[in-house]
Amino acid sequence: MKKFIFAIATAFLAFGCTVVRYETPQPADVASLSQFPEKMQGLFISEDQDTLEVTQFKFHFRNGDEIQVKGDLCGNETVLKEFRNYYILNLKDEEVWDVFPVRLKNDDLQVFFSATASRAEELMEELKETSAVKEIPDEDGDLEYYLIAPTSEEFRRLMRKGLFDERLLFKRIK
Repeated sequence: MKKFIFAIATAFLAFGCTVVRYETPQPADVASLSQFPEKMQGLFISEDQDTLEVTQFKFHFRNGDEIQVKGDLCGNETVLKEFRNYYILNLKDEEVWDVFPVRLKNDDLQVFFSATASRAEELMEELKETSAVKEIPDEDGDLEYYLIAPTSEEFRRLMRKGLFDERLLFKRIK
């Protein structure tokens, strides 16, 4: 499963892995959607000619002919929630979740990712005032990622304060 998340980081971010991870799908108090909304379904392409295909229950991100990332809402490792004009895509990696806000804009999909490590560090310091923030070390003892379980209000605040940056724009092709 670590290879799966690494593929996400490599394919989407191209420069690093997720700095903030979650104990549960986000936002915590919002019900999961059983399918991708019809307006999200279709075939999309990025500037780099990567494709994203979204069907009623699944998505596939392809870099050329090879599937880099896929998810199925019928399983228990992909969760989609609707929250404040965003769809929040949650992907499980072992026991933690990576979170990717997605927004429809002019029939295109904008995919957002965790901000830089320095911005995440600032926001985690603020979050520590009201919520538990665990610092998970890598094998060398350096910070690998922050693990959090924010309330829906805390998650909204983190989004508003810039925890996520737009990283990838997919244009609809059909």
